[in-house]
Amino acid sequence: MSDDELNKLRQKRMEELKRQAMRKKQQELQDQQNQYIEQKKKAIMRIILSSDARVRLNNIKMVRKEFAESVEYQLIQLYQQGVLQQKFNLPMSDENFKSILKNTQNKRRDRKIRKL
Repeated sequence: MSDDELNKLRQKRMEELKRQAMRKKQQELQDQQNQYIEQKKKAIMRIILSSDARVRLNNIKMVRKEFAESVEYQLIQLYQQGVLQQKFNLPMSDENFKSILKNTQNKRRDRKIRKL
C-alpha cells in the first residue's frame, strides 16, 4: 500500500470514529433528557396522588402500561391547568383516583364500534 492509500484509510477511520462518538453523545443526551422528564413526572405524581393511589397506578402500569401512562399525562395536564387543585384535595385519595379511572375506562369503552 502506498502512503496515500494509508492516509485515506486513516482519514476514513477517523471520520467513522467521530461519527460514532457523536452518536454516543447524542444518545447520552437523549437518555439524560428522558431521565429528567421521568424525575419531573414522578415528582408531580407525588404531589397529585397519595401513596395508595400511586401504588394502584403502578399496579395498573404492570398490566396496562399505555393506559397508565395516558392517565399519568392527563393528570399532569389537569394539575398544570389548576383543575385538580379546584376539584380535589391534593394528594388525591385512592377513592378519588378510582373514580377518575372508572370515568376514563367508561369513556374508552363507549368508543367501541358496534355492528349494525
